[in-house]
Amino acid sequence: MPVAHILLADQHIGRPNKTYGHTDTDGSDDINEHVELSGPATAPFIFTAPHDRAHHRLTDGVLQRKMSEPGTGALARFLAEELDGLSAVNISDVGDANWDAQHPLKELLDERGCVTTGAYLIDLHGMTDQHGIDIAIG
Repeated sequence: MPVAHILLADQHIGRPNKTYGHTDTDGSDDINEHVELSGPATAPFIFTAPHDRAHHRLTDGVLQRKMSEPGTGALARFLAEELDGLSAVNISDVGDANWDAQHPLKELLDERGCVTTGAYLIDLHGMTDQHGIDIAIG
């Protein structure tokens, strides 16, 4: 990706708009009540944003509300568009795709046959200020 595109990405991600916005789902290939999927199912790069919205996680029998990781959905959409990839953005507060054995994000990717041998799944996460960084790839 040219350096100019990387520099412009910050401007797109910082301001919600039709292509990369946090809450706008226009133009997506597939949307259900939990996940926004955009791009070809056969894409070699899959960019996920499982925590773009605040969500709930069951920990030790207690349902806990977890903070959102703002901007991760916009970053996933931007990277997928720039690299001819697929973005999968969690748009509901149901469960935690990284914590729960079954989750709508995992199920939709599986139903569409997206995760195959040779595909790279890049899981994007935001970090709290105490870490001193904004984005983590896990």
